[in-house]
Parts: sequence; C-alpha cells; structure tokens
Amino acid sequence: MMSLYVNLERWKPFFLSVLRIVAALLFLESGLSKLFGFPAAGPPLAGLVVLAAIIEVFGGLLAAGRVVHRDWQRSSCPAKWPSPISWRTPRSPSTQR
Repeated sequence: MMSLYVNLERWKPFFLSVLRIVAALLFLESGLSKLFGFPAAGPPLAGLVVLAAIIEVFGGLLAAGRVVHRDWQRSSCPAKWPSPISWRTPRSPSTQR
C-alpha cells in the first residue's frame, strides 16, 4: 500500500500541470466563443457577459502562461531540479564569495 502513495506522489506534479493546462484552455475557449464566436458562437454580448468574456480570456492566458513559466523555471534551475545538461558554467572556488 505504501508504494501506491509513493507512485502517486511522484506523478502528482505531472497531473497537476495537466489539470492546470486543461482548465486554462477551457477558460480561454469559453471567453473566445463569447467574444469572437470561435470555435462556436456564444450568446449575444450584453452587459456583464462582455466583462465575463474578457476575464475568461485573460484569465485563461494568465493561467496557461503561469504553467509554462513554472515548468520553464523548474527546468532551468539546476540547484532544485538537476538536469544532465547544465547551461551554467561552474565557478572556480577562488571566484566564489
């Protein structure tokens, strides 16, 4: 039973990333359908529906951007997530403070 929890903890970041991406795309799709009729035409725009559509579009873009930025940051930080290819040059002991 313990190995099941270990496996679930190992896959947790991947599934959370997928969940965040899908949620961001759903917000983006909903807002775009209200504003521009893409991929399918939404209800006629009036009052708060316009504000909701704008919030959905920008919220979806921000959520997707956050996931991409977090994954990029995770892959470029060698101290926290070691990778086989390091883009930073190692410092010699004499130049460290």
